[in-house]
Amino acid sequence: MASSLNKYNNLALEASAGTGKTFQLAMRVAGMLLTGAAPKDILCLTFTRKATAEMKERIIKFINGFAEGTSDTSEYEFIAPLMKKYAEKLQRPFDDNFIKEKAVTARDNLFSHFSELNIKTIDAFNNTILRIFPFEAGFRPDFGVHCDEETAQIKRTAFYQLVSEMLADNKWKQILDNIYPVLGVQTVSLISTLQKYAEYVADNILKLESAVKNAPSLDNIIEMLSKAVTMQQKIPELCQKFKKTFENDNLSVRQANAVEKLDYKKIQDISDIPFFKNTLDEAPNFKKYEFSQKQYNLHENIFNKLQEYWLLYGDIITSLSLNLGKLLNNKMDILKKEKNMLTYSDISNAVYYMLAADNSKIDKDYLYFRLDGRINHLLIDEFQDTSISQWLTLKPLAEEAMAGLGQHDKVGSFFYVGDPKQNIYRFRGGSSSLFRLLLQEYKDKLSSKTLDTNYRSGKNIIDIVNKISNEIYKQYGENFAIFNIDQKAYKENGDGYVEITHKMDKQDKEEDAYYLTYCLDKINICIENGFQYKDIAILTVSNNHGKDIIDYLENNNIPVQAETSANLTSSPVFNIIMALAEFIETDDDYAFFRFLYTSPKAAHNNIMQDKGLFINEKNKIKNMLNNIEGLSIFDKLLYLSNKLDLQSRFSSSPDYYVCFDIISKTAANETNIADFKETVFKSASSEQALSAAQKNAVTVMTIHKSKGLQFNVVILPNLSRDITVNAKNSPLFIADNNVFGDSKLCCVYSKKQYPYISGTKAEEYMKNENMLTLQDSVNMLYVAMTRAEKALFINAEMPKDMPLKISHIAGLCFPEKVQQGILKAEINKEKEQVKSINIEININKQKELIDTKAFYSRKEDITFNYLSALAGECLHAGLFMLEYGREETISIAEKCMYAKYGSALDDKTFADIKKYILTVYNNTQWQQLFNGRVFKERRIGKDNNLYSVDIYSEMEDKLVIMDYKTGALNDKILDEYKKQLFTYKEILKKLYNKKTECCIFHIEKGIFTF
Repeated sequence: MASSLNKYNNLALEASAGTGKTFQLAMRVAGMLLTGAAPKDILCLTFTRKATAEMKERIIKFINGFAEGTSDTSEYEFIAPLMKKYAEKLQRPFDDNFIKEKAVTARDNLFSHFSELNIKTIDAFNNTILRIFPFEAGFRPDFGVHCDEETAQIKRTAFYQLVSEMLADNKWKQILDNIYPVLGVQTVSLISTLQKYAEYVADNILKLESAVKNAPSLDNIIEMLSKAVTMQQKIPELCQKFKKTFENDNLSVRQANAVEKLDYKKIQDISDIPFFKNTLDEAPNFKKYEFSQKQYNLHENIFNKLQEYWLLYGDIITSLSLNLGKLLNNKMDILKKEKNMLTYSDISNAVYYMLAADNSKIDKDYLYFRLDGRINHLLIDEFQDTSISQWLTLKPLAEEAMAGLGQHDKVGSFFYVGDPKQNIYRFRGGSSSLFRLLLQEYKDKLSSKTLDTNYRSGKNIIDIVNKISNEIYKQYGENFAIFNIDQKAYKENGDGYVEITHKMDKQDKEEDAYYLTYCLDKINICIENGFQYKDIAILTVSNNHGKDIIDYLENNNIPVQAETSANLTSSPVFNIIMALAEFIETDDDYAFFRFLYTSPKAAHNNIMQDKGLFINEKNKIKNMLNNIEGLSIFDKLLYLSNKLDLQSRFSSSPDYYVCFDIISKTAANETNIADFKETVFKSASSEQALSAAQKNAVTVMTIHKSKGLQFNVVILPNLSRDITVNAKNSPLFIADNNVFGDSKLCCVYSKKQYPYISGTKAEEYMKNENMLTLQDSVNMLYVAMTRAEKALFINAEMPKDMPLKISHIAGLCFPEKVQQGILKAEINKEKEQVKSINIEININKQKELIDTKAFYSRKEDITFNYLSALAGECLHAGLFMLEYGREETISIAEKCMYAKYGSALDDKTFADIKKYILTVYNNTQWQQLFNGRVFKERRIGKDNNLYSVDIYSEMEDKLVIMDYKTGALNDKILDEYKKQLFTYKEILKKLYNKKTECCIFHIEKGIFTF
C-alpha cells in the first residue's frame, strides 16, 4: 500500500471507499510516535467513537508489530522511507534493528502516557476545551451533558412554555388568529407545525445567527399576514372577472370544465389551475382559442398576484420561524442552565463563540496558546463530514501546525483525510466543499494525494460502482465532477458478484411488499452458495424500512440483528432490561409487551394474539417476584435475569454485563422506578453498545449507520428516497453562502407553487438545494454499494421521466438486468468459533454475576450476596488509590471508600476492609511492585475479548502481574484463578517481550506466585 508520508508534512488525502484510509491515518500517527513525537503532541480527530477505538487499536498493533518484528509487508513498506530519513537525521545506520529499537522506545512511551494520546471525536475534543475553559465560556465547570432523549424533552418543555406565553401576548395572538388560512393547515395541526419551524431554527441557531438577529419584527409579520389575507380575497375576485370573459364563448366540454375551476376560493387550489401554471397560449385545451387582450391582461395580473402571494407566503414562514426559533432557543438555554446541563451542540457552539467568532470578547490568542502547548500535529479523519463551525474552531491550530513550528519549537504538521463522495451527513452540517477549499486557501502549504485502489471489493463490484458514478457525472455535469472516477480493484480481492434487478412493489396491499420477499429470496440464495447469515447486511434508507424487514425475516425464521445505533441505550439488551424493570414496578402491560417482543423475542406471536396466554406469561413472572418483595429494583432484576436465563436470550452479549454494571454503580439501591429509569438512562447514554456482529445473524441497518463498515454480502432492497427537496419532509432549508453565520433561511415550495417562483431568488435557492439533495442521494448510493466485499444485490427501479428516487439512479444506469460474476463464498478451513467479549464488572469481582439457582432460595441470600459484592467493589476502589511510599494514600483511600460506600456497608464490614487495605500496603511483595512502572485496573484485549488486570508492574527485567482476591479459596478455585492469570500473562508478555510472573494476592490467605 502506497505511503502518504512524503516530503510534505502537511497533506490532504482523498481516499475513495476501501482504499485504506484508516490504515493511512493510523500509520501516520504511528510514524510520528516512532520518530520521537510524544503522545500529547498529537491530536487526531475522528467522526465516531467506534473509529476512535479502532484507531487506537491499530496504532498499538502497528507499533507493537515493528517492535516485535512481526509487521507485514505493507506496513513495513509504508514506514521504511520515513524511518530511513529519521536515521539520516540522527546520523545512524538504517536497518531493521533501527526500526525495532525506535518502536520499542515508542511502545514503552505510549504505554506510559497512553492517556495523553489525543485520539477522540470532535465532540469529545470540544468537550475537553470547555472543561479547560468553562468560565471563559460562561458555564460552571461541573456541567453535565444531555443525552438525545433529555434534549428532546427540554425542547418539548421549552416549546410548551413558549406557547403559553404566546397565548398571553396580544401580538402573538393576532398572528396565531391570522396564520391558519395562510399556512393552509387545520387548527389541530397548527401547534405541531409551528413547533417544527421553531425547532429547525433552534437546531441551526449558529448558522442562522445573522438571520435571527435581523429577523422581521412581530409588527412586520402582522403586516405581512394582513396583506396575505387581503390577497386571499382579491385573487378569487380577479378569477371571477377572468371567468366572465368566457361567458359568451362556445366552449368545448373540456374548456368549460377548465373555466369552472376559476370558481375555486383557496389560493392553493387556484394555483393548481392549468391556466396559471402555463402561459395563456399554452393552456391545455385552449391551443386554438383566440384570447382577447383583456383576457391576456387579467391572466397576467392574476399570475403576478399569485407569484406575489407565494413569495410573501415564504417570507411569512421564514420570519415566523426565525422569531419562534430565537425564543425557543432562549427558553431552552434557561432550562439547561437551571439543570447545569448542555447538549453536544451547545458545547460545539460555545467553543465556536469562544475561539472562532469575530465578536468574541475572550482573549483567543491566549486560549490557543494554551491549546497549542499541547498540540503540534493535527490530523482530521472523515474531513468531508466536518462542519464549517468545527473547521473555524480548528483553523488556528491547523495554521499553527502548517507554519512549521508550534510551541516549544517542535515541528508541527496538519493532515486531513476523507472522501467527498461519502458526505452523507450534510443535515448535521457536514460540508464536503471544505475539502477542496482548503487546498485553494493553503496551496503553498498543503499538498494533496489521491488513493484509488480499492482493497475491499471484488472487481465486478468496483466496475459497477465506476459505471454508475461516471454515468452520474455525464448526466449532471461539473457539479458531480467528484464522480468522474476510475477506481481500481486490488487483484487479490477476486471478481465478486453483482446482481441488479428492476421490480418494485406492485402487488396487492394484502400481500407482503416486494422488497421484503426480495430480501428473503436473496438471503436464501446466499446461504445456498456457502455464505453464513453473519456475512449478509441489508442496508436501508430509513429505520422504518429496516424495522419492517427485521419483523418479516424473524417471522420467516431468519436470524437477524438490528444495528441502528452504536449507543447502548439503543441496544435491544438495554431496552429489554429497562422494560422488565418497568414491568416489575408498575405491572404495565405495554412494558411487559416490550420485554417479550423486543428482538430477540422471548415469546411467539400467538401469545400476543391470545390475551389469556399473555396474562399467563405475566403471572409467571409476578409469582417469581412474590419471593423477593421489598428489595431494590436492581436486586429484582438480578434475580429474574437468572431465573429467566436472559444471558441465553442475548447470546451472552457483552451489553448484558455492561447494563448490569451501570445499574450496580448508579442505581443499586433505587426503589423508585422513575428515578431508576432517569439515572440509568443518563449513565447508559454515554456508553457504546459492544454487541455488534457477535452472532450468526443477518445485519439490518441504515446506510448512514453502515458508513465505515464492510460486509461480504450487501443487499439494497428499497432505495425509495426522494432525490429532490420535499416540502412534506422538510418545510425549511438553509441556503449556505460559505460565510458562516450569514446563511439564509428558506421556505420549501411544493410542485404546485413552483411555477410562481420562476425567475426569483427563491427559485435559485430551491434549484441549488435540489442539487445538494441529489448529491446527498448519490453519495448515499455510493456509500451503500461500496460496503460490499464479495456480493452486491440492488433492487432498482426504472424512472418514467427524470429520476426522482435513489432507486431510479441505478435503474437509469442499468435499464436491463445485470448479473456479473459467480456467487460463491470462500471456504474457511478453520472451524468457526463463536467468540464473546468477556467484561469483568465490579459487581462480579468473584467471577460470577450471580450464583446458581440455589443462591436464590431465600431473599436474604440475595441481599447478602449484593452487600458482599458491594464490599468487594469498595475494597478494589481503595486498593486502586494505594501508592507505596505515600502513606497518605491510605487515609485518602479510606475517606473515598467511606464517602461512596459508607452508607451501604455496616461498621464491621467497613472495618474489615480498612484492615485489608493495611494488609496490602504492608506486604513486602506488593511493595516491590513499585520498583517498576505500575499500571492499575488496565483493560487488555485478545481475540475480541477484553480483560481487566488489577495491577501489574513493568520492571527492567520482567513483568509482575497481581490480581486481588477475597472469599472462599480451594484448589479448584485457585486453578480457575491461575487460568485467568495465565491469559493476562500471554497477552502482556507478547506486548512487552519480557519474562512474566503472576501472583494471586488473596487478602486472607496471602500471595500465591507462579
